[in-house]
Amino acid sequence: SAMAYAQGLKTSERQMAVYSVVGAWAERDAAAAEQWAAQLPAGVGKNAAYQAIVAGIALSDPERALALAQKQPPQMAQQSMSQIFNEWASRDPQGAVNRANSLPENLRRNALQSIAQQWAQTDPKAAMQFADSLPQGNMRTQVLSNAIGNWANQDMDAAMNYVSALPDNAAKNKLLQSMTYGLMQDPAKAVLVVEQMTPGESQDNALRNLATNWMQRDPQTATAWAKQQTDENVKKAIWPGIVSGMAQTDPQAAATLAQTLQAGEAKNNAISNVISQWAQADPQAAAAYAATLPAGDSRNYAISNVISQWAQNDPQAAAAYAAKLPAGDSRNNAISNAVSSWAQNDPQAAAAYAAKLPAGDSRNNAISNAVSQWARNDPDKAIAWVRQQTDEQIKNAVWPNIISNIAQNDPKAAASMAQTLPAGNARSDAISNVVSQWARQDPAEASAWVTQLPDGRDKSTALSNIAMQWVRNDLAAATTWVQSLPAGESKDNVLGSAGHSVLRSDPATAIQWVSSISDETKRASQLENLARNWYRQDQESAGKWISNSNLSPDVKSRLLQQKR
Repeated sequence: SAMAYAQGLKTSERQMAVYSVVGAWAERDAAAAEQWAAQLPAGVGKNAAYQAIVAGIALSDPERALALAQKQPPQMAQQSMSQIFNEWASRDPQGAVNRANSLPENLRRNALQSIAQQWAQTDPKAAMQFADSLPQGNMRTQVLSNAIGNWANQDMDAAMNYVSALPDNAAKNKLLQSMTYGLMQDPAKAVLVVEQMTPGESQDNALRNLATNWMQRDPQTATAWAKQQTDENVKKAIWPGIVSGMAQTDPQAAATLAQTLQAGEAKNNAISNVISQWAQADPQAAAAYAATLPAGDSRNYAISNVISQWAQNDPQAAAAYAAKLPAGDSRNNAISNAVSSWAQNDPQAAAAYAAKLPAGDSRNNAISNAVSQWARNDPDKAIAWVRQQTDEQIKNAVWPNIISNIAQNDPKAAASMAQTLPAGNARSDAISNVVSQWARQDPAEASAWVTQLPDGRDKSTALSNIAMQWVRNDLAAATTWVQSLPAGESKDNVLGSAGHSVLRSDPATAIQWVSSISDETKRASQLENLARNWYRQDQESAGKWISNSNLSPDVKSRLLQQKR
């Protein structure tokens, strides 16, 4: 009865309701639930039903759950396995380990990781002993990292004694970092662990996270600790975290504190953190503060950051503020960010606003962003809007992106649309975008369309795009196609593009293709460039070819003397 009711719900509610019913049904009568799921058509619904049954019986009957999990597609099977062994390990971790070791290797690793994560929560010391029994590798490192944090939280002295006995290396540093995360509820203890880490990026990250967390718990003590530090690298790592933690409750005070820091990376990071958090609560005040920063990249980035966040809640206000900024890159980027965020919810209004901006790159970029997002959701309306525009600059800025979006689903229609554009950069860009996407899906069909284009730059560029895509996916078919092209400039360009694309995987074919270029000057130039790149990736093989090639003595000398 519950299932009949769930299946009658609207689409947005049905799947979760059915999942809940199947899981409860499996707990009471797994065989009946399985029988019901088996009659469903193959697809997402059937897979979800099996997953719900696995969840329902994972604790009571893990063996049956395992058998059912292996009927699922590989990715879902892995998810179900994780759930089964997580439940199993909660009551019998050693039994779960024994069963996991009997699985095929591709399932065994995932199962052991799930067991270790659960075991680390219930008995971290035993989980550490289990990890020590594993062979060296990523899984052993991950299990140790999971367990040590929980162990440190339960018995810091014992965990520290274990880690202290290890040799000083990256693995030890990683365990100390994991201990720090496990002790975040007790920052004073976490500090003692961080101090044992080797100075470097890992220690900096741990210090930064510790400072941010400590500020949320006890800002007075955290600030006092930060002021006691004398090591410049430590200060550089912790002050952005201190300021970031303060900004969550008092961004104005955090901004004032950030300005007192010594000029440099730590100060810039601290200011960036303040503005980012301030913008979430009061974007206008954050923008006013950002505008007071010294002119330069930091201020431009800060203003763009504020506008982006502001536009998520009030795009009109964000766009209006951005438009009043002084002319320059900062204003252009801010307008573009505001319109882009606006277009996520109301692309028509965003496009209409952008179209009223003063002519120029800033307006064109803003319109292009808005209409591109519009075309993803409602291409017909977006196209109709563009066709209504009388300003050719707006059309030229927008058409390539709209056509590129259409090409993702219907490259043939997009190609036909691109051909209707007037000759110029917009038409060339549109054709290039369409063909690049089309070639990923069906290079043979894309090439058939391109061959009917008139000779010229558009055709030559399109053929080269097809070649670069095709050789990555099917070298043999691409070779046959290249050989079938009529001799001339377009084929020469294709041979050059394809040769450079295939160089890393098949240098011999790359050399053969570039050597087939009919234009002597172009062939010599392309061979030199190809040999130079080959020499950088494989000095020995490329060096032999260069020495025995027909290249001129000057070119050979130049190539063989280059630094790798």
